[in-house]
Amino acid sequence: MELDLAKTVCRIDQQKKLAETLGMTEWIKYLDEDQFLIEKLELFDLLNLKEKTNQKILDIGAGLGHFGSISKYHNHEYLGTYFGRTSKSLEPFHRDAGLNMTEFGLFPNYDKNIPKGPWDCIIMIRTTFELNEEWSSDDWKELYQCCMDNLNPNGQLLIKSNLAVELKRKYGRLETQCWNRMMSAFPNKSPLPQWSWATWHWIKE
Repeated sequence: MELDLAKTVCRIDQQKKLAETLGMTEWIKYLDEDQFLIEKLELFDLLNLKEKTNQKILDIGAGLGHFGSISKYHNHEYLGTYFGRTSKSLEPFHRDAGLNMTEFGLFPNYDKNIPKGPWDCIIMIRTTFELNEEWSSDDWKELYQCCMDNLNPNGQLLIKSNLAVELKRKYGRLETQCWNRMMSAFPNKSPLPQWSWATWHWIKE
């Protein structure tokens, strides 16, 4: 999908006006800067979702919901999730895009049960879960297994983190700690080489 078409499908201009009307100007950078939408298109291609039909997609931490809009355009069944007050405030954007959404708690002090599948594709794109000091390697292993258990055969799991492959120390000790925990959780799976942000992709056998 070309970028201009993706902007139309994701209603970028309309959502900018919505953000301004609601006074949610902190989200405008995600609408103004093409890199965020390009990222979604690249991941959509990686998952080969343009070539597949009627896939059931679960988006854990949907943000503004642009991956959902692209998925709907390609006739996939999409469910986005949000957690907490900040994500709940994005409801007007989800409603504008006509997306199916649900709330559920995922942090260690909640059950890590995801919405039941089976799903064909589960994605987590820059959710900030990985920058939470509470998350241990065991929490990541448990979430990984929960996702795999809810995938169809040949289903895909994608995690794209906010952790830079070359640690930038933006978050100081927390970033190093969280990086080490994720590396420990997935010792036999190296991050994909094409992105500077640590990204993992699994296909269920």
